[in-house]
Order: sequence, then C-alpha cells, then structure tokens
Amino acid sequence: MSQNEKGEIDNFKSTADLCSNPGFQSSLSVASKDVINDKPYNPFENRQVEHPTSTIGAVVHLLKACLGTGVLAMPSGFKNAGLAAGVIGTILAGFFCTNTVQMVVETSQRVCVDAKKPSMSFAETCGAAFAYGPKRAKPWANFVRTLIDYSLAVTYLSVLCVYVVFIGSSVKEVLDFYYPEMILSIQTYCVLTLVPLVLICQIRNLKFLVPISLLANILIVVVFCITLYYVFTDLPPVSEREMVASISQWPLFLSPQKFLGCPGVWNVAMIIVISLYGVVGFFGYLQFGNDAKGSITLNLPEDDMIAQGTKLLMALVIYFSYALQFYVPMEFINRLLNKRSSKKYENVIQLALPLRFQT
Repeated sequence: MSQNEKGEIDNFKSTADLCSNPGFQSSLSVASKDVINDKPYNPFENRQVEHPTSTIGAVVHLLKACLGTGVLAMPSGFKNAGLAAGVIGTILAGFFCTNTVQMVVETSQRVCVDAKKPSMSFAETCGAAFAYGPKRAKPWANFVRTLIDYSLAVTYLSVLCVYVVFIGSSVKEVLDFYYPEMILSIQTYCVLTLVPLVLICQIRNLKFLVPISLLANILIVVVFCITLYYVFTDLPPVSEREMVASISQWPLFLSPQKFLGCPGVWNVAMIIVISLYGVVGFFGYLQFGNDAKGSITLNLPEDDMIAQGTKLLMALVIYFSYALQFYVPMEFINRLLNKRSSKKYENVIQLALPLRFQT
C-alpha cells in the first residue's frame, strides 16, 4: 500500500473517530441529510379526506351550484342590456368569473405550501394570503379570515331564504290555478316545505350529495328543454328587439348571474354554464321582449299543464339544491365548534338552521 493511500485511510479514520466523540459538536450532523433531501411541501400528497369527491362528482356539484334560478332570469337580464350587449356581457362575465376563481384556487395552493397545510377554505386562504404576504398586511390576517367567514355565512343563509320563497311561490302558482277554491298564503306553502328541507339537510357530506346534485341537473335539463320549446315557438325576428339597452340599465344585467365552484374541472363546467346562460338569455328575451319576467318559467302559458309542470320541476330542482348551498354556512359553524373542541350542538344546529330560515 502506498504512503498516500495509507494517509487517506488514516485521515478518514481520525475524522470518523472525532465525529463519534461525545464531546465533538459538529454543525454537520446526520440530520443535515434532511435539509439536503428536503423537497417542497405538497398539499395533495398530505391531503386525507374521509369521503373524497371524484372528479365527476365535482363537475356535478359545480354545475348544480351554477345552474339555479339565475339562469332562468337571464332573459330579464338581456332585457336590461339588449341582445348584442347581453351576449358580450355574458361572455365577459363568464371570463372574469372563471379567471377569478382560478386565481383564488392557485393562491390557495401556494399558501397551503407556505403554511404546510393540506387544504384551506376560502376564508382561510384569504387570511393566509395576508399572513404570508407583505409585512404590513400580516396584522390583518385574522380579521380578514373572520370577515370572509361571516360574510359567506350571511350570504348563503340569505340565499336559502330566497330558495324557500321560490319553492313556496312556485307550488302556490300551480295549485292556485288548478284549485282556486283552496288558496293558501305564500307563508303557508313555505312552512309546508319545512320537513322535506330539514330532512335533506341531514346529508352532511359532499360525496353523498353527488346523486342529489346529479338528479337536480337532470331535472333542470328537462326544465330547459320544455322552456326552450315554448321559447322557439313562433320566434320573432331579431330586429324587433333592442341590440343595446340604455346604459343606466346595464347594472341590472349582472344581477341574475351566480357562478360558484373550483378549478380543475372549472373550465369545462364553465363552458357549459356560459353557453346555457347565453342561449336562455338571448332567445328568452328574443321571444318575450320587455315582458320577460324575473324567471322565464313565469312567462310560460298558465293554461298549459306541461308548462305548469315545469314550475313544479324547477321547485324540485331548488329543493335538491338546498342541501348543497346549506353545506357552506354549516361548514363554517362546524369549524367554530371544532375550535371549541365540542360538537355537542352540531346536530341541534343542523336541525335548527333550516327551521329558523323558514319561519
């Protein structure tokens, strides 16, 4: 063995002995390999969901969330914008909504990496954006998260109130026409929806709500087909309608539209949604003109049994949509209960909230 090789072996041996000495404090410990091999936190790999929703299930929920009473109000929206402005406005609104939601989800994925959390709600994402953002924004993180949480809860609970009124009024219109001797108040019909709505709200998992949303989507397609049959019957020429309405009416154009959901399946779903909104709005306004009402089903013939049945089908669609919308405020309430390490009142709240917003 040469002198050089022997020297290298002795150096290695002495270094190993030195590292094994308890009195030796080296900054390069075995743990340093974790730093070398460390890779960015991947929220998807660490996400554990008890009942995960499939991609198809997400599309079904997204379509149901977007296709509600708003699409039926599109002819009224086109009335306040005009045919040409309505088409352009629908495309622009769809583009901005699609892009905005994509930005929110991309931001959520980035702050999940920063916070090393597998997932975040919308409010948590907003709070984390402040917490991991500019230094001046950090003190506002908790305030922003709380503000978003309560704002979403109030918004969705208000939407649920509208849903109850829509169901009650739709049933009332049909029954009042066929049974004029048995006229009841709208409040009575709202109360009659109490038990069915409380029952459907007991489905507390998005995965188990997929069949309900799928059935609602099928029914709303039936409603569209029947409605469009009447819309395309004796369709007047385009020249009879305004191309661009007065600019003072444009803000009213945006009011019927409602887009919710999450990316991944977002672009595909939004193509379907925007197309349906545009078709119903354009041809609904072309057919009924300035007589277009808040819901196009109200323009259908009252003496036609199929047309009246469409109103009942739409009421059923909204009923099936109720649980999906109810999931948002209930998820926030559950998080508040989890912070207090108590789910004692979860079942009570799950029953009481639908009762409260129907009385």
